[in-house]
Amino acid sequence: MMIEKIIESFLNHKQAQGYSPLTVENYMSDLNIFSDFLFHLLQKDDFTIELLQQVDDNILDKYLKRYPNLYTKSRKLASVKSFYKYLEDKELVKNTHVKKYQCKKPPEISPIKRSDFYTNEQIDRMELECDNTKYPLRDKLILNLIRTTGMRPREVANISIKHMNLEECKGKVKRKGGVERPFRFSEKTRDLLREYISKNKDEIRKGNGKLFSLNYSGIYGVIRLLGQKCGIHTYPKMFRHIWASEGREKDMDILLMEELGGWKSSKMLKRYGQISEEKEKSEYNKVWGGK
Repeated sequence: MMIEKIIESFLNHKQAQGYSPLTVENYMSDLNIFSDFLFHLLQKDDFTIELLQQVDDNILDKYLKRYPNLYTKSRKLASVKSFYKYLEDKELVKNTHVKKYQCKKPPEISPIKRSDFYTNEQIDRMELECDNTKYPLRDKLILNLIRTTGMRPREVANISIKHMNLEECKGKVKRKGGVERPFRFSEKTRDLLREYISKNKDEIRKGNGKLFSLNYSGIYGVIRLLGQKCGIHTYPKMFRHIWASEGREKDMDILLMEELGGWKSSKMLKRYGQISEEKEKSEYNKVWGGK
């Protein structure tokens, strides 16, 4: 089996799992670069699956040496490992070198500080600014979904009306990795949803039930433009940080937050959701304040 067919099969598998077009495109780019590297390194006339079995630590060292940036190096290795895991699951190769290979991990990115969060007044200004855009109702709905659900912009782009229950203010959406997860939204957001769906039935039908005819860039573009008009620097996941922090501040169950926010672990949730100094002091004093 030729390498092109194998990569194509892997990419189809990722698409079937629900990975976004951008993620699949990144996999394709990484694996094409990796296969070209192997082809020139091993100098074979035909690049068949047997050559993938020859990859060892030395070859991986040479490949990753091309990427001095630790974040890039880590991502390139992750793509290769995911590819080889697929090959092993399909019993096409058995290569323990790739599975066990490790490279230096990049430093963790520091979480956004609470002092950087948008204030309620700033968010309200952004909502008022929606009335001055080309699509006021759509933009107001996007802002409220981002604000009240903890969803990633890419997840908002993937919302389908068939997976929403307006009466119960809840729905399901595919998170990163293609796994379906629940989410909830506010009554105000529900009212906006009803109005938007009522006025955009034809467009939604043409999009096979997708709520918005926008991809990730389009969803984030709406938020970025609103921020610019209000003099606010926007960050794709800032509302997600705020949602998690407000939930922790108001004692929302941590496991429920993890489920509704689509986090894989409470450790990751805690990186997003930060407790204020006032809350920290108050909680401490409940137990130790009088002792």
